Amino acid sequence: MFGPARHIPARGSARWLHHADRAMQIIPAAAAGLLTVMALVPAACPDVRPTSALPSPLHGEALAWDEARGRLALFGGREPGGWLAGTWEWDGRVWRQAIDARASPPARAGHTLAFDPDRKRVVLYGGMTSPPPSSLCDTWEYDGTTWREISTGPCSGQRSRNASLVFDTRRRHLLLLDGPAIGGDQMRAGRLWAWQHEQWRLIDANGPRRTGFSQAAFDDRRGVLVVPVLFGGPDAGVWEWNGTAWNHVGAHGPAVRQTYALAWDSRRQRVLLRGGQGGTHGPYLADQWTWSGTEWTESLPTRTVPAGRGGATLVDDRARARLLYFGGYNDQQLGDFWSLQDDVWTRLGSR
Repeated sequence: MFGPARHIPARGSARWLHHADRAMQIIPAAAAGLLTVMALVPAACPDVRPTSALPSPLHGEALAWDEARGRLALFGGREPGGWLAGTWEWDGRVWRQAIDARASPPARAGHTLAFDPDRKRVVLYGGMTSPPPSSLCDTWEYDGTTWREISTGPCSGQRSRNASLVFDTRRRHLLLLDGPAIGGDQMRAGRLWAWQHEQWRLIDANGPRRTGFSQAAFDDRRGVLVVPVLFGGPDAGVWEWNGTAWNHVGAHGPAVRQTYALAWDSRRQRVLLRGGQGGTHGPYLADQWTWSGTEWTESLPTRTVPAGRGGATLVDDRARARLLYFGGYNDQQLGDFWSLQDDVWTRLGSR
């Protein structure tokens, strides 16, 4: 998750990162240019590297679990030296660079990835890039061998940064919820799009107003999109989209926060939320909650757990009945990688 960058500890050139982040918060919307469909690159690359060979800890990267191939896909983000392109995969044992920058979508951060099980593709949407700082509204798909651009719109301006992309298992299409408010945009309702007939179609423009960096997850059991609004504002609470309308549930639960990690947990049959940033300058939280559809329940740690953080990514590996938890930041950018299985956290490695 590409969080509020002025609150993220700098690495490398602090001055460069500060000015880059400030510029990204104030730029106008810019439509993405037409992009060239990338050439075929073999996924079975002989350059197999361990976890430590990944780029230095990133900010604003995106990940998705490829159910068809049993791999975790990572694309993009920003490292101290600049913006990252290239596609990485984790096969349960090692990380490797599956596709280099020349055959991947343009470098970016703050984008989103999701897996489409019907088409067996990882789908990428939006984000930000620099220089010059600009919003991206393009859509790409990855079949494990090749990236292909499938749409250059719609453009939601700055709201293409930190959007949420999930697969609706009830209605069998991807759902895209545009990003939260940036600058003076706090009062605009969230917009929801569906990928239908090879294009994005606006299906609702009355979603919750969000003043902090948030996420959405799809509840497979109940067939609803779940959007926790936890950073205050007029629409605080949990919002759910049932395919027709939004339902606002004002349940008591996690404390005020943004940049939390959120995913559907297929083993527990609950949406699971972890960590986040309790304010604009912290604290960084390490608590864990599940959402049943009517109430939040806190999960108390029993052993070693990941440190408190914001901006991490949580994905569901349903074949192995576990969740994978990657990256984020607190007092520094983090490169650790964890799994949650049978209520036990296990550290898988770090960069």
